Amino acid sequence: MALTMLATGGVFLGGGIPPKILPALPGPGAVPGRLPGQGADAGLMETIPVQVVMYDRTALRGAAHVAAFGES
Repeated sequence: MALTMLATGGVFLGGGIPPKILPALPGPGAVPGRLPGQGADAGLMETIPVQVVMYDRTALRGAAHVAAFGES
């Protein structure tokens, strides 16, 4: 999906599962904090940063923002 959307600004993993599987996510075997790649897209994949959202109430804050200010 990161390549399809050309997410060169980064990929943010949120929800309850990513913090629990943090040790299994790309790290020492790849460029730390970046997606591993293979083939022709390897260069681009290695430039896309990966962040894990550790705040467990992100969705609630987003819903509160939309309720208060609308969808903008």
